Amino acid sequence: MPGYTPQNAKTIIDVCKDYESGLSFGKISKRHGISVRQVNNILNTHNIKIRTNSEAQKLSLQQGRPHPTKGKKRSAKVKKKISEKVFKNWCDKPPEYKDEVRNRAKKQWQDKTEQEKREFQQRAHKAILKTAKEGSKLERELYRDLTFCGYKVEYHKEHLIANERMQLDIFLPKQMIAIEVDGPSHFEPIWGYDSLQRNQSADNEKNGLLLTGGFVIIRVKNTRKNYSQISRRHATQKIIDVIKECEKEWPPLEKRIIHLEI
Repeated sequence: MPGYTPQNAKTIIDVCKDYESGLSFGKISKRHGISVRQVNNILNTHNIKIRTNSEAQKLSLQQGRPHPTKGKKRSAKVKKKISEKVFKNWCDKPPEYKDEVRNRAKKQWQDKTEQEKREFQQRAHKAILKTAKEGSKLERELYRDLTFCGYKVEYHKEHLIANERMQLDIFLPKQMIAIEVDGPSHFEPIWGYDSLQRNQSADNEKNGLLLTGGFVIIRVKNTRKNYSQISRRHATQKIIDVIKECEKEWPPLEKRIIHLEI
């Protein structure tokens, strides 16, 4: 703002107070007859922390503004584009921004009460048990994509190998390929080292039985916690590429166990 007159000085003070009271850039701009850029410059000059988009939206909802997407239905095509844009935006962010987001998430966890943490962990445990029964999102996506590509796919196949207690995540009967999607509990001590050893021992036993039966095993190490639609498609395409390589030479002479990390 040109000139530091008493009138301008009062406007600057009022702008800062209005923002700290919860008003948005747009409302402050209209109230004082200045541009949004001037509002931003005033706040930055006076070292007032600008709210993130999520913080601004949360505050707006608390003040009674209706959610901008509530009641709106989007097609699968639109959802896909939104997912791809969000994923690209995150990839384009500088490391400092990503570190800030991670640190903010850690602080949010640390600020939770012990009761809130227990409730969150209980919900997480139920979700893990549900995933173990119904299959992970990546497994379901892989099943869908392979089926779409024309493969005959059996999901959570049982009673195929000698040990009937074991179940295969994805099975391609024509190609004699078993695909196992290994989440973090297969390579990290999430539930303790004893549990990790039991899981790895069961994996080794399954590998041995499958190899003896003449199958090819594709073990997918799932290291991601979250998948956007585009990252899941990249993962499934990587697996499909391996399947096509196996189909070129059958039976394969080497690499009966193929390890992929996604």
